[in-house]
Amino acid sequence: MATCVPVFSSFGQEVDKNFIVVKNILAQSPNTQVLHLKLDSLYKKGIPSRSKLSLVFTRDIDFNHQHQRVNFGVNFGYFQIDLITHNDSILMSVLSHKDNRKLRSIRIQEEAINTYLATRNSFYKSSKTSKEVAVEISKELVYAFYCGDGSPKTEEGKQIERLVKNSNTQKLGEMLTSLSVETQSFAVTGFEMLSSLEKKITPDQKRMIQHIKNRNSEVVACKGCLSGLIEKVY
Repeated sequence: MATCVPVFSSFGQEVDKNFIVVKNILAQSPNTQVLHLKLDSLYKKGIPSRSKLSLVFTRDIDFNHQHQRVNFGVNFGYFQIDLITHNDSILMSVLSHKDNRKLRSIRIQEEAINTYLATRNSFYKSSKTSKEVAVEISKELVYAFYCGDGSPKTEEGKQIERLVKNSNTQKLGEMLTSLSVETQSFAVTGFEMLSSLEKKITPDQKRMIQHIKNRNSEVVACKGCLSGLIEKVY
């Protein structure tokens, strides 16, 4: 049974209207094939210069489940759609307004997601809830320690350096369990930095690190002035 958790915030009549339309499309789409057909139909009705439809990535998030992200815009409404899928069926969707994150709607196939989480939590020795999953998969994050003009250090890169300096394996270990592949990749790099300093890493942490590397899911990355690259890092 699907549950819907809508969150609304006034952001203009046209935007609210578009948000509701896309939210209803998600409610009517049992799988990604139907969803993309419906989004494409709506996209074609929009003003070409003010509308967009792009599949950002479809990547493995363990146990035959995928995380798919779609950027969609129609006229003045621009949205990010994050999905958890299994055999193309949509188990969770998170619809977020690109300019106003308070405008948000979450749909969950509770039984299917709970089954997935039971297996995943056992493997990662975590206790993720469906609400935490929705936050983690919809977070926009770029895997980079240096990014932009002049390649300054990223805030995330600075955080990893601080965690390594303080030998904070607990926080890095928590990051390994994230549904965000970028967060996991930052954690792996942090542990590699600790390993080079001959700091102790637990067998479970080593096991998860090796699994993440073997899975080698695509991340959103940045190389200097080239941001938003989708690539494998291992």
